[in-house]
Amino acid sequence: PRRPKVEIIRSVNAERVANSDINSKIDATGRVNSKKDVYISAEVSGQILSGDVPLKKGQNFNQGDLLIKIYDTEASLSLRAKKSNFLNRIASILPEFKITYKDSYQNWLKYFESIDIEKDLPDLPEFNSTQEKVFLASRNLLSDYYTIKSDESRLKKYNIYAPFKGSFAEVSAEVGAIANPGSRLARIVNTVDLELEVPLEISEAKWLKKG
Repeated sequence: PRRPKVEIIRSVNAERVANSDINSKIDATGRVNSKKDVYISAEVSGQILSGDVPLKKGQNFNQGDLLIKIYDTEASLSLRAKKSNFLNRIASILPEFKITYKDSYQNWLKYFESIDIEKDLPDLPEFNSTQEKVFLASRNLLSDYYTIKSDESRLKKYNIYAPFKGSFAEVSAEVGAIANPGSRLARIVNTVDLELEVPLEISEAKWLKKG
């Protein structure tokens, strides 16, 4: 007798197509560079002194470290002398303020008492009248004030601090040498914020986008 006929069902594994993006990797080589490359130049003159880190190529430093110090004793003493003269000028006009500008006397007395020769000058009190402003200008008080503020700003340029964490890429001067305004002292690079330059075929550029 013949065997009974069995129906054969053929099946295959399948799934519904879901279109999506495919990310392809491109292997390439390139040079790693710092995104922040800074040349340090002197804005004042004087002998170069040691900072917080050795002034050597390849030396690492942290943000805020004193990189280069320029001899500033003479400039500091000169600034203190100017502040002392400024105090004398204010002391000499206080009696006139007490008589002629009574409303402003207490303000200028407090200002006189707040001045510390070792610190930056505080801001001038506000003028209560045009006559008061003319009086102060005639005594060269305003001129002396702004001259001192300019010297205070200049004195800060004798100390050069690291704006970021990095290292010395080049050093053009040594400790003990004399720095002149405009002379290049060193080149520093940021060792945290880096970028990679990779050469790429033009035909592959169309596949790339930010991210």
